[in-house]
Amino acid sequence: MLNKVTIIGNLGHEPKITNTQNGNICATLNVAVTERGYKLANGTQIPEHTEWFNVVIWGKLATVAQN
Repeated sequence: MLNKVTIIGNLGHEPKITNTQNGNICATLNVAVTERGYKLANGTQIPEHTEWFNVVIWGKLATVAQN
C-alpha cells in the first residue's frame, strides 16, 4: 500500500542534510502552510492560520533537497 501526501507551502529554513551509518542520505525540513483568513456568512471573522509540518525525505529526493 502506498500513501501519498502533497504539502504546498514555504520552507522555514534550509534542509538539514545527514548521512546514516549505512551511507543513506536524509534531509529534514520544516514547511509552513498558511490558510488565509476569511469571513463567514454570519459575519464572524476567521483569522489567518499557519500550520507547520516536519518532513523527512530519503534517497534521491534528499539529494535534490541538498542541491
